[in-house]
Amino acid sequence: MTVSPEKIAEMLAAAEKATPGKRRITEFNGVPNAIMTPHPDFGGMAICTLAVHHDIHGNAELLKLTDPDTIREILTELTTLRSQLSGITDETSSWQPIETAPKDGTTVDLYGARGATPRRFPDARWMEIHMMGTGDPTGEYRWFFPAWDMYGEFEFTHWRDVPPNPEPTHDQS
Repeated sequence: MTVSPEKIAEMLAAAEKATPGKRRITEFNGVPNAIMTPHPDFGGMAICTLAVHHDIHGNAELLKLTDPDTIREILTELTTLRSQLSGITDETSSWQPIETAPKDGTTVDLYGARGATPRRFPDARWMEIHMMGTGDPTGEYRWFFPAWDMYGEFEFTHWRDVPPNPEPTHDQS
């Protein structure tokens, strides 16, 4: 489950309005029955009665730990991390089945193997084979790589767009 930005904003707003401070669980006959927290406006305690549930002890412990300050910190950290990750692509999710690879001369990266050692093959293009000497087209196509190396014996399983080069780093000295 992914928490939407709208849900995060809604929860942050609720945490801002909620009574601050840590929660304390009260018990009656060994069963948690209320969460108590200091209430500055009333000079007393705010009480939330717990509903009977098959795991009331677990629910009570969770509620005790979810004070508004902690919720706010978690949601703020989640929002910050999502923002930091928004520009980063997950390389494993960009690989697609080889059957969907473009066969129009577009440069792509391939993944496959000859024998038992799979690896990545960068900068491949699907091109027609030409006769040596005459340069006549043969009607056959294969994956070609820089310097016109041909990998016809390899079994390719996946492809992806060529990833962009990293941004240059500036020397801080």
